Amino acid sequence: IADVLAIEEAYTRRMWGIRGHIEAAVAREASADPTKIGRLLSLVDVRDWAKRVDTARGASAGATVSDLKELADRRNSIAHALDRDGRRQRSLSVEEADRFVRIAREVVEALETLFPAVTMSRPVSAPHTTATAGHVHSR
Repeated sequence: IADVLAIEEAYTRRMWGIRGHIEAAVAREASADPTKIGRLLSLVDVRDWAKRVDTARGASAGATVSDLKELADRRNSIAHALDRDGRRQRSLSVEEADRFVRIAREVVEALETLFPAVTMSRPVSAPHTTATAGHVHSR
């Protein structure tokens, strides 16, 4: 409520003040998880996004949801469980990392093409990574 009152007081064009709050809320919810993507797109009345992205990617029905779920699960395993499979740390091959990057790019490009009015107009830079000895390392 304090933010709304501050916007009312400080902005003649209130949408400029609201925009930052919307962007922050979207950034907090942003994820590779297809359920979260669908929830965010539904806020701007986008329906059946995954089916449309499947078609744009030339993928079979359900592939986008399946691919993104796999990507999100692996990301969460790395971030929250030290990427362990039982007692051992799982390896991430260069091929697997390349596949995840390809999936992410295909989905983002399809979303930008299908829904230009709701995708970000400025590019988001990804961290630079290198692959050595079957592992991917961020710099």
